[in-house]
Amino acid sequence: MAQPAVFARNNVVFNDSSPPVPIDLIAVMVPGRFPGRDAFIEFYSKHNGGYFDGGAVFYRDTFYEVTAEDRNRLELEAFHCIEVPGVPPNPRLVSIVDVMEWRADRHRDALAFFESHIPFGVDCGDNDYWLDTRTGSVKFTIAGEHIRADDAILVAPDFLSFCENIQAMQR
Repeated sequence: MAQPAVFARNNVVFNDSSPPVPIDLIAVMVPGRFPGRDAFIEFYSKHNGGYFDGGAVFYRDTFYEVTAEDRNRLELEAFHCIEVPGVPPNPRLVSIVDVMEWRADRHRDALAFFESHIPFGVDCGDNDYWLDTRTGSVKFTIAGEHIRADDAILVAPDFLSFCENIQAMQR
């Protein structure tokens, strides 16, 4: 499968996508209207998750002011896939639904957060990237810590801006 143009222009290698997802199935997962919704749907309709072979990073200071104490450089390992009925699971990827179930089991106090956030990506430390379905922003949570809206680290204003600024491992 061809590299997504949004990653290819930054020389980021993205492989092992599951088969594309029907648009209506994605639309059910991301209800409402928010900035970046259409870009998310379009991406997953062509590239259903995938693995960043060779690694990838995102720098928060692309959009936000960060201090020396803040996390700026965030790594990416993969985008989760969306399960499609009748399609065998991808052995290299985890589904968004599975991640939601795992996080809900472990963080019962975060159910309000889960109602408006979709875990679409992960780094090698099992830290999650979330799409906020109210604002469209991309957020990051750290494994082992409580997942609450106030603790989620703001990463990018929307999904497309996030994808456009993913880079090869170092800048």
